Amino acid sequence: MAGAIAAFASRTPASLRLASATATGIRQLHMMVALIAPLLMLLSIAFMAQQQNTDAQGRERSRAASLLDYVKQEAALLGRDNAEWNDAYRAAVIGHDLRWMDENWGPDAFGLLDYHDAFLVDAGGKTLYASVLGTRSARTARQLIGDPLTLLLDRAHKTGAATGYCRYDGGVAVISVDRVRPIDPALRMAGAPDRLLVTVKRLDAGVLSALEMPSGFARLRVVLDDPGETSAAFVGVDGKPFAWLAWNGRSPGLASALAVLPVAVLLFILLAYAGLVGARTAKRWAEQVIANEAAARSLAELDPLTELPNRRAFVERLQAELARSPDMAVVYIDLDGFKAINDAFGHLTGDMLLAAAAERIALVSANDPGGRLARLGGDEFAIALAGADALPRAQRVAIGILNAFAHPVEHGGRQVYLGCSLGIAPAEPGIAAIELIRHADVAMYAAKAGGKRQWRGYEPAMDAGRDTRHQIAVELRAALQQDAIDVCFQPIVDARSEHIVAAEALARWTSPTRGMVDPALFISVAEEAGLISELTRQVMRKAARAAAKWDISIAVNLSAAEAWDARFADSLLAILADSGLPANRLELEITEGFLLRDADNAREILSELRALGVKVALDDFGTGFASLTYLRKLPLDRLKLTREFLGEIVGEDNSRSLAAAIVQLGDSLGLPVTAEGVETAEQAALLRDAGCTRLQGWYYGKPVAAAHLTRRLKQNVAPAV
Repeated sequence: MAGAIAAFASRTPASLRLASATATGIRQLHMMVALIAPLLMLLSIAFMAQQQNTDAQGRERSRAASLLDYVKQEAALLGRDNAEWNDAYRAAVIGHDLRWMDENWGPDAFGLLDYHDAFLVDAGGKTLYASVLGTRSARTARQLIGDPLTLLLDRAHKTGAATGYCRYDGGVAVISVDRVRPIDPALRMAGAPDRLLVTVKRLDAGVLSALEMPSGFARLRVVLDDPGETSAAFVGVDGKPFAWLAWNGRSPGLASALAVLPVAVLLFILLAYAGLVGARTAKRWAEQVIANEAAARSLAELDPLTELPNRRAFVERLQAELARSPDMAVVYIDLDGFKAINDAFGHLTGDMLLAAAAERIALVSANDPGGRLARLGGDEFAIALAGADALPRAQRVAIGILNAFAHPVEHGGRQVYLGCSLGIAPAEPGIAAIELIRHADVAMYAAKAGGKRQWRGYEPAMDAGRDTRHQIAVELRAALQQDAIDVCFQPIVDARSEHIVAAEALARWTSPTRGMVDPALFISVAEEAGLISELTRQVMRKAARAAAKWDISIAVNLSAAEAWDARFADSLLAILADSGLPANRLELEITEGFLLRDADNAREILSELRALGVKVALDDFGTGFASLTYLRKLPLDRLKLTREFLGEIVGEDNSRSLAAAIVQLGDSLGLPVTAEGVETAEQAALLRDAGCTRLQGWYYGKPVAAAHLTRRLKQNVAPAV
């Protein structure tokens, strides 16, 4: 080519050669520009696309690391919520209640909690309880977790909790180890053994799929080797990576390149526009990343069942507000008898009722725009109110919630009554959020101890009361183990002949440190501490053995916990067989509170008890049963008129007609009426004339030991005052 150019130049004049060379140069320059400029553009686009892809991969890896931290934090929070629990401490440390563990950690709770496996281990890592994929298992935590368990246990012993990733059953799992401890410090027992709850969340396909949408990743998967560029490492408990989280990475650079190519074809005419498009694309991508990160934070702060803030979010926000101003108050709400409802209907129904309860509380809370509602866990909720008038507003909110729970919840054609007890605590200067919540919790327990379905304000003396009740619970547990509960018997007489025809068995307890303990006190403590079932059965056994020697009926109070227990009928048959007492001489007394939980199901339970041959009486009649329609349908044998109501009517001018009206109501239902609390001959005469068939009270005899009643039965004369 160089030779041809030289030959051409030798035959052309200099001016023409110059012009030709100039034109050729310009043409060549244009050609070079036409060829090289687009090429440079393509190279630039390719470089920028590659850079965008590299930057995107780096951002994705950073987001993936945040996602792994989020999963780990969620596992730690869930483990702590299941281990830091008064009932868990009673079931796993004070005792070894396998049934409770099945219901709350194991098979019965599988699918409701956000983990797959649960183990209870001692301080050395020995497995005391294991639930693997919803089934009680003989496999141990050490078999499935291996050496990382030792490291996690060491950390948990030092700090109370530890969480980490490790290889697990052929895959990868996040393991949380938490010391089982009570929220209430008063429950801690000196010298109690360390028990640790190990929860395992397997990162299987279902878990990873559920994380894809909120995190913005596509096709998340666990890779045990050859991770590739689109992955983030799982760092083990020992600080070393052992597996990788991989995903289908996005290539924003390719999309940008395709968007910019028309600009190159049009020779930079739309270059500015292309830059704007790229900027907008980057902005939208950044906004999506921010939205995904916000969604991940939201997941860590919300209760999935009720969509309310969880305990962690509530404590953090309350602490921040207390730092700004001490003008705060907390309302603590706990549902009454929810465990019995859960036992009777199952966890799915329990979840539905929890959601319904949350809606009712939220409606009341919404009337105070300054209130912030949260679910603290289980059947416990809390509301924080700010402002100088926070305390009176909290009291109005508490009253509103009690009124909201006065009506039943409809479920499956049945009406289920949910009650609640509330505690209110005002903040003090310098108080921490967790301490303010504890004050409200203490006040709530005082409301429960006072009869439930009410609210109480916190008082410092309540802390001492909680300590006292805790010590009473410890002593009562020992007394039950030693069979040291006494039973006394109060005579019940025929209203006409005044001969003893029955007796009511009543529990009495003399503490070695406190002397005679008020029955109302130790029975309420037994209900709180989960001892009421054993107390009821012990009283029933002793009463049946004593009554088998007499020719009268014996009445025994039946706790709601026992009545709802599906195994009670078998226990009752065993007690009757052991004592030799005929079933038709045993009368079980139930309260209206038992019926209010679910009148339809209560009818079935009472029918099963009466089918055994025993009789059933409704005790404390007149305290406000919700529906006489239900009462008419219930399989009862007798009504017992409450002594409180008797005290009101006997002192009135129209007392005779009121008493007669009550007896007439019983007659219309085919139920004879026993009047309690008879203390004078005048009262006895009034109630006898009104139509009561049996009378009971101090006028006819105080509760006495079995031997004393035996002597009275030989004479069978009354009254004995």
